Amino acid sequence: MISEKGLYGLTAGVITTGALQPFENVKMALMISPKDLKTTSNFLTNFARAAEYINRVDGWKGFYKGLVAATQKAALGCYIYFSILRHLEGDDESQTRSRNFMASSMARIASTILTNPLSIIETRFELADFH
Repeated sequence: MISEKGLYGLTAGVITTGALQPFENVKMALMISPKDLKTTSNFLTNFARAAEYINRVDGWKGFYKGLVAATQKAALGCYIYFSILRHLEGDDESQTRSRNFMASSMARIASTILTNPLSIIETRFELADFH
């Protein structure tokens, strides 16, 4: 059984991950700064320096480290989330806020647990070569 809503979520996850992966790698460079990355107290300066560092060390490919694992994680996670959410919501028009909250929470928990191994792989790729 393939969920139509799950496929929409999968597609959105793939597109947004591809678009946002460079920011994820800059974030990693700022969180775990390489020794030769000089940071200041100014966020914009640090962001620019981290992006420059990634470009200098790995070129444009450095911004996409971990993209395959991140895309797989996002695609699977969004598919699981929306499939479970739609299943739990059912076709009942009289949804309550608490029932919606519980359905959303259960779908997010299942998605997070099932995609956690991919999160670890993604992070290892993103941190590769940061010393």
